[in-house]
Amino acid sequence: MWAPVVVMLYALNGPTALVVGDEIHKTKEACEAAVAKAVPDQLDQEGKASYEQGYRHFVCVRITGSDIFQKVQ
Repeated sequence: MWAPVVVMLYALNGPTALVVGDEIHKTKEACEAAVAKAVPDQLDQEGKASYEQGYRHFVCVRITGSDIFQKVQ
């Protein structure tokens, strides 16, 4: 399972990484497609500027321990 995460790095506070939205995806490719579809269209003006200037990056991260859910029927 994969989740989209926004990563930001602040000079004085260090890194921040936050899960974006409520959706998780079975594959990395599905997660990346969802990110590509949503970003930057769903960002507010400040968020869009940060993204375009490279201050925010959206990545897909595998969820540790989520493999057990794939075995449940």
